Amino acid sequence: DVNTQEVETYVEENMVTNAVNNILGLNPMAVFYCEEEICIVMELAKGITLKEYVENQGKLSVKEGLNLGRELAEILKYLHSRPVPLIHGDLKPQNIMVDKTGLSLIDFGGAFLQYDARDVFFGTPGYAAPELKDGELFTQSDIYAFGKVLLFMLTGRETYLFRRQNMKRSLKYYGIPFKIRKIIAKCTEEQFFNRYQSGLE
Repeated sequence: DVNTQEVETYVEENMVTNAVNNILGLNPMAVFYCEEEICIVMELAKGITLKEYVENQGKLSVKEGLNLGRELAEILKYLHSRPVPLIHGDLKPQNIMVDKTGLSLIDFGGAFLQYDARDVFFGTPGYAAPELKDGELFTQSDIYAFGKVLLFMLTGRETYLFRRQNMKRSLKYYGIPFKIRKIIAKCTEEQFFNRYQSGLE
């Protein structure tokens, strides 16, 4: 027998799965129980991670970085515009796959529906929004990580090397245009309500 909690978990996972399938074209291969958990096996994404891609060739040109950034923004726009927004929760270069057709977002294990109650949130240092340490997560938390991903692509450096206080000045030396520096700065504001509100923006 499937109890109420299992049904709720299954429905939530399938909402995530359907969103992934619709935006990325990745199909669920199997759904099964594993140690009393419902597991969904997804189709393998092609390519290499964005982290590997940047490490192999160095910082990306502004043109290429913006093109990939737009693709990632479109994915976030789709996730955040659901009737109940979906939040990825662990956006980082290791969870973005790149191939000759573009990029795709993977590892939705930490994804959840907006307004869900959770005791613990998982994030990656350098990409996790400040509010995670207070047990809060919003669509703007994905936006924070998005800004950090842009920073990584356009500088080729780990984001923890940049301090908030002098970020704009530092980015100037990497040849990043002023408008893009402003976007990165707004995405990575400390207070979530000062950032872009979702992928829709």
